[in-house]
Amino acid sequence: MAFADYFQRNAMAATQLLKGMDFDGMKAVLERHRIGLVVDASANSAEGRAAADLTVRLIARFYPNISIHAAEADATAHAAELAKLAKAINPKISLSNTLGSVTHCLVVGKTPVTLKQKTGRLIYMGSDNWLAKVSLKKPVGSGSTRNPFGAGVAACLAAANLFRLVFAAQLDTTCVLDEDLTLSLLTLNRKAKTRGRAYRGSDLGRMFLVGAGAIGNGVLWAVARAEVTGELIVVDPQQIDLGNPQRYVMTVRKDVGSTKADLAVAWLAGSKGLKVTPEQKSWDDFARGTDWLFPRVLVALDTAEARIAVQASLPKWIVNAWTREAAIGVSRHPTLAGGGCLACQYLPAGKAPSLDVMVASTFGFAIEPQTPIVHPELMEIRQRLDRNVPCELAFLERVAVKKNLPIECLLPFEGRTLRDLYTEGVCGGQILGITADNQETLAEVPMAFQSALAGILLTAELVIDSQGLRAEPVLDETRINLMKPLLNNVCSPSGKDLEGRCICQDPDFQACYEEKYG
Repeated sequence: MAFADYFQRNAMAATQLLKGMDFDGMKAVLERHRIGLVVDASANSAEGRAAADLTVRLIARFYPNISIHAAEADATAHAAELAKLAKAINPKISLSNTLGSVTHCLVVGKTPVTLKQKTGRLIYMGSDNWLAKVSLKKPVGSGSTRNPFGAGVAACLAAANLFRLVFAAQLDTTCVLDEDLTLSLLTLNRKAKTRGRAYRGSDLGRMFLVGAGAIGNGVLWAVARAEVTGELIVVDPQQIDLGNPQRYVMTVRKDVGSTKADLAVAWLAGSKGLKVTPEQKSWDDFARGTDWLFPRVLVALDTAEARIAVQASLPKWIVNAWTREAAIGVSRHPTLAGGGCLACQYLPAGKAPSLDVMVASTFGFAIEPQTPIVHPELMEIRQRLDRNVPCELAFLERVAVKKNLPIECLLPFEGRTLRDLYTEGVCGGQILGITADNQETLAEVPMAFQSALAGILLTAELVIDSQGLRAEPVLDETRINLMKPLLNNVCSPSGKDLEGRCICQDPDFQACYEEKYG
């Protein structure tokens, strides 16, 4: 079988985009396809290698049958490297180096390709410095700079078009692809094709990555190729489990069981002049042991509460990324003044239920009061949260029955707290899945190309801001729907909380921010 042993997680993610499709139906569609990747000698450039590398990291996690083909003799060694990477990601993958049975094909380089399958489509990708390019008509080539950002974005957009193509019959709306796309990461506009000056690395000083999960992996992929210097502090307390490789683009199968922060150190070991410091803690625990000075913070977290906590620690500059259903987004928060801060975006509207009620209702426990006392099931949840009671097997079996989940989805949380089960399993998407009766549970799990794109754009904002590369500022938030063709302009404004509830409108927080940074 060519499917990865973590394929069920792929199905969990894809079914959120393909409403009504079941697990077996998805596997049947994928088994009918062999996805090709063609590289030529021109793809040996830094930009070309970045695009091809990320493309393999995206397709090898999801598609069970792929072919990696060298269009020229000088690309043979490169193709062999990519094939080795694909096998490391999914040791069960069906891999070839010819195009005979390829149904759809991704192309990096300048070489036109012809497929034997008459219904097969070609997706050409490439870049030119800060420009990402995708075309269904002709090769677009790769630039000569060391810039990984345009190349990485192109790979993600090409992978999104491939997904829409493979599952065209299952998508809610008519499948429309990006026929001819050029996006400038400097303007975030398809009309202003600004490539910028030739790329150079820079000293980014002291910076913090909060969350080394799916989006954080996209950040680390970009940082590993961006030739930046300084110190990167990676804050994440968790280990990699079998549910993660589906969308963590830097991981290979053998990384399961390693801690995320330590892997970040290993992945960036070849970055000269960049010190990587792992912190296996939550942001709250980490921040309490520091000087509370956070010049630049990249936020790649799962929950609104965690993001608000980061803003409450008053970093000087924040950029935040998220995924939601078919969309990804990045928001910019350069100061506490001006537009909306990070907390403004995530303040609850109206009354929010308490944590114990949210956890109980999520896992199917009764929350309605038995007048005049609290329902026994809600009281049990409350006590487990308050006392950090470990989840024993019998409790997990009850959850599995209530939510109609395979017990195997919950076993990684045996001996861990209910809070872990909720924050990682639900908010972090680790136990979302197709249940026994093909019904979806509550959380969201993004596809790899969604998370990677969010992380790469997050890192691009860091480099662009540090080098002052934008002639004119862009609006506060970038939002991209990856199930539709890219819009001409993907940015919109975001303002402060209209009710004045946010910390950025509080005089004490404002004074503290000014005292910290002047």
